Amino acid sequence: MSALATIEFPAAELESSRHSILQPWLEHPYALISWWDMQKFSAEKFFSLSRMLAALEDMDEAKNLTLDHSNGIVVQILERCEIECKGLNLRLSIKQVREMHDSLGRGVPWSVFSGEVIQLGKRIKDELELEMFFHISAEHSGYYEESLFGKEIETKFPQLTEDISEAGKCIALGRATAAVFHLMRIMEYGTQKFGAKLQVTFSASKNWQVILNEADKAIRMMNQKSIRTKRLAAVSAHLYNVKLAWRNEVMHPKQTYTLEEAEEIFGAVRGFLNNLIKAI
Repeated sequence: MSALATIEFPAAELESSRHSILQPWLEHPYALISWWDMQKFSAEKFFSLSRMLAALEDMDEAKNLTLDHSNGIVVQILERCEIECKGLNLRLSIKQVREMHDSLGRGVPWSVFSGEVIQLGKRIKDELELEMFFHISAEHSGYYEESLFGKEIETKFPQLTEDISEAGKCIALGRATAAVFHLMRIMEYGTQKFGAKLQVTFSASKNWQVILNEADKAIRMMNQKSIRTKRLAAVSAHLYNVKLAWRNEVMHPKQTYTLEEAEEIFGAVRGFLNNLIKAI
């Protein structure tokens, strides 16, 4: 007995499929989707589609028959195919399924319909190949999340939120140099805030060592026993860590950075800002 003769789809199952959830990448655009979530969504639909196509291709008893709408099993399979294609947003495949419905209505012979079955399989494959996905390793997926520097920094410096988020996403996506440019913008803002607290103007053209020297000079002139002075000294120490992470003399990024360098700078900048908010 062929697959066509044995395959059955209860009405309740068909009704449930009509209300399929969106693809997780459409339901949550630009969010991270785990491999498990992808498998939960796609495995069932791919299996179902494969089952439908196999049933249509294995119609031995229909090869010498004229197909029409009296063949309820074929209609049922096509309905299920359309539902699954809708769930996967395969628009051209949906169009193909509907054309096959029309073929049934015209009572085409199996020799013609079987060609349309083969074409449907190819169309589904072609459409699935058009959807691309970018893999982010578990090691770097955390950089794609929000509040990477903490809620306190976002509240204190809301204008930095976008650059912080973009710096993390760039690291997650392997764009190290782009991440450093976002971190550079963060540091330019942070050092100016630090300078204002010390009543020192940090020109954008000055190098890291000059900035550190001016900051330390201003701190030495303060009351060394006060908590405020100690907090500002901690900020200066973290600024030195940023200088080491950048590994160049001037306060401008070099031409390219490795992912390891970007992560080191990311951590140094986060440490600097976390100490800065305590001092100001």
